[in-house]
Amino acid sequence: MKRIPLSVIRSSFTVLFIALMTESVAAHVHHEHAGESSAESSTPVPALMADYQASGDDRPLERRWRSLRVDAVSDRAAPALLIEAAFVAQALHRFDDALEFARRAATQQPNNNQAWLLLASLHLVRGDNAASTDACRRLVDTAGLLQLTCMAAASIGAADGVRYRAALDGWIDAFGINGFDPALQAWVLRVAGDHAAAAGDINAAETYLRASLERAEATQVRAALFDLLLAAGDVDAARAVLPATTDSLALRVRRLIVERKTCRPSCSSSEARSLDREFRHWIEHGDFTHAREMARFYLDVNRQPELARYLALRNAETQREPEDRRLLIRTARSSSPG
Repeated sequence: MKRIPLSVIRSSFTVLFIALMTESVAAHVHHEHAGESSAESSTPVPALMADYQASGDDRPLERRWRSLRVDAVSDRAAPALLIEAAFVAQALHRFDDALEFARRAATQQPNNNQAWLLLASLHLVRGDNAASTDACRRLVDTAGLLQLTCMAAASIGAADGVRYRAALDGWIDAFGINGFDPALQAWVLRVAGDHAAAAGDINAAETYLRASLERAEATQVRAALFDLLLAAGDVDAARAVLPATTDSLALRVRRLIVERKTCRPSCSSSEARSLDREFRHWIEHGDFTHAREMARFYLDVNRQPELARYLALRNAETQREPEDRRLLIRTARSSSPG
């Protein structure tokens, strides 16, 4: 079968959108307020995003955001600049800013696939599957794998999820995906894995997620694979998924979860104590940007269910993906008397 022309995937920006169309980026390190280095200021945003996807270190993005925001708020900002600013804003969980910039880009250029992909992703973060699906429908000249995967991503946990899972699995089985850009392959496999996990098909989900990581390293995919294996009771396999060292907060918390499960009930590592101090500092200063990871920490590591529930509720104020809904249910059960 001939490869369906998807000219949009030739753009490096769109390749990064494909990575961002999965769950919102779950990584954070200490907030950085130093000036942007000359090397970072000259590094293209796609390269910064690629490094971030792999490492989880958001400090270069924090610094780039401060310069992009100034230009993006201007009425004269071009669509390309708005797209760059929306990229970075989404990665840093500044969802309102990202939505504003992406909408402005789509208004200026209604055929801008990058803007519609980002809007689809942002609506998913907010739990608005219908708006996400509508954004997928606006994609131009992509009536093949890209649009199908976009629609499938928007349908996870929705009423039409079974139909889109079958369509995506059918494409993979019938036509294969190896002829496409590796970043698109990784995204297709991630979405297929999420659908399989939602359906309780653990073996298929694991196969898809591992295949996604083979195409492109992404901390959020690695975290999803860890959660899948841990929920299945395979602690050793879950541990093996994690890197020895990482700047990703999501993976650091998961490493501590394994430690907590395999050591004495009273054990406490220096990293756990350090994160506890850092998280309490953020709470004291009203910084709930990464409340999802903080809630996991107090639910599964430090075992403070009331605090975990509070953080899960704060997280749900801005993020309403399936993972966030599961976290709400788990913390509610954990904090309930009896």
